[in-house]
Amino acid sequence: NTATAVGTHESPDDVESDPSEVNTMIDAAPHLSIVKRVDKDKLTGDDVKPGTVLTYEFDVTNDGNVMLDGVNVIDALSGISEISVIEPPNGQTDDVTLKPGETATFTATYAITQADIDAGSRENTAHAVGTYENENDARSDNSTVVTTMEGKPHLSIVKKVDKTELTGDAAKAGTVLTYTFEVVNDGNVTLDDVYVNDALDGLSGITVVSAPNDQKNSVSLKPGEKATYTATYELTQNDVNTGKVSNTATAVGTHDSDDDVESELSATETKIERNPSITIEKTVDKLHIDDVSVGNTLTYGFTVTNTGNVPLTDVAIDDAMLKAAGVDVEINWDKSSDDATDNGMLSPNETVNASATYKVTQDNIDVGNVMNVATAHGADGDDDVVSEPSDIETTLSVPKPPVPDQPSDDDDDGDEDKP
Repeated sequence: NTATAVGTHESPDDVESDPSEVNTMIDAAPHLSIVKRVDKDKLTGDDVKPGTVLTYEFDVTNDGNVMLDGVNVIDALSGISEISVIEPPNGQTDDVTLKPGETATFTATYAITQADIDAGSRENTAHAVGTYENENDARSDNSTVVTTMEGKPHLSIVKKVDKTELTGDAAKAGTVLTYTFEVVNDGNVTLDDVYVNDALDGLSGITVVSAPNDQKNSVSLKPGEKATYTATYELTQNDVNTGKVSNTATAVGTHDSDDDVESELSATETKIERNPSITIEKTVDKLHIDDVSVGNTLTYGFTVTNTGNVPLTDVAIDDAMLKAAGVDVEINWDKSSDDATDNGMLSPNETVNASATYKVTQDNIDVGNVMNVATAHGADGDDDVVSEPSDIETTLSVPKPPVPDQPSDDDDDGDEDKP
């Protein structure tokens, strides 16, 4: 500041001093502050999905003591839209200038990603910048906002079997069932290490048939993605005996490498037709006897086979002729097939044998044969199973009586020749 002194002395002319100048130094203190806001600080329900838009607003204030030019907001969030000014002083739109005490409001939008949902939140930080005398940058402190997102991990599984009912030749131990498991991530977060849990004893290893990005070992599923698995199972005799195979499975995955996420159970059932059946084959050591006499013997052999698909108990042979003759037909279990086990029980395809001896009677000789019929029977639970009859015939020939000597008639006169 510059000043002079002025006065008069007995004359009309002013008397003025030389100028005197003083300078007061004022320190420039450029400074900005920023307050960042978001329209949604918590996302729940249907809003928790990729593409939901967050709108950010930034209030930037010049709280220094000098005018700042080129005021702008810096936000390094990947995927954020262009930041634009919506409430500048004096209608500024491009190059915002703020006098001390003035505020401008900026805005930008951001569409959330699956990675944000998996993380459970989106944190965002921004700061404001401006220039003073085209060289000294003014930078605000950071301002941070957080939007939390409700994670809902969930898996569903649908289990299928290629055969829901087995009949005829397929209804037997050794028939192979093929299971498929379709697993869907129907939650809103990515699940890792997704696998199928099936406790069926005897099930093969469960393998991946198809999964996103051809994953085969460690499967990750984003929301909406599906993976298909498969396994096989070979029927046991116990399954056939029971008449069905019931099986359940669940899908399991992890979120944040922490808690397991397990689906509801999915069940299948394969019905197995029970076909109890038994056969008997009968043999005899003699199909014909010449010069038969009472007491001649016939030896019968019996082969009994379980031709059904379920075990039979109380297996026995019925032979009315032998029973009437007082001959018991007892199965020789010690000489049964290698697979036959408990006396009286035959498993499918098992065979046992028996034999009996019969003495020819006069009644047999009178009719000229011995016709014998036998059946085998067993029990399937409360039901009796009887074979078709097996019959065999032995024909009998009686000796002819001797012819008496006839008198000679060499001269053909019709009279007995005399010596």
